[in-house]
Amino acid sequence: RLSRERDAGGDRGVEEDGGLTDVAASTLLRDVTTLMAIYGAALSTIAIGWNVYRDLRDKGRLRVELMVARIYPLAADKDILSITITNVGSRPIMLTKWGGMEPKKDSKKAGFVVFLKSGPKMLGPGEYLIEWTEDLTTLRNSVKCFCVWDSTGRAWNASPRSLRQARADYEKLGATGAKSTR
Repeated sequence: RLSRERDAGGDRGVEEDGGLTDVAASTLLRDVTTLMAIYGAALSTIAIGWNVYRDLRDKGRLRVELMVARIYPLAADKDILSITITNVGSRPIMLTKWGGMEPKKDSKKAGFVVFLKSGPKMLGPGEYLIEWTEDLTTLRNSVKCFCVWDSTGRAWNASPRSLRQARADYEKLGATGAKSTR
């Protein structure tokens, strides 16, 4: 009872009543199964990639910013170097100290360290801490980077832009005759 097309040698897998032959049905089932397998593999690859990305980003990160400031009304005549430390990551970080590094000519690094006024401080996600020093000479050009250290010993650098801006503000203070604290 196959259609005339099959009798003529053109097997399309359609019976006279409009149904599919066993060969056509198994081919269609195989094609659908293949498409579902490809879809499942693509979806699971995307899910694995997302999990790896999320796990790599799931850590504490600090943003360190510097600026020359003046505390009003307490010390209207004193300029300070203010350092703002913000936890922009998703995990808490224990801060221990901050300072600056200056390379020496004999390939050894030297610098200075300032311990936090409040002692070691735990910064949760989104929290910040403002530290300062009245010693503006820490902005001298030999200091190549300002850092904040956490309890694991990792150094988080202030952005070069922030350092350049703080140095420019310090230079303006020197040019206008404002008093530095040293």
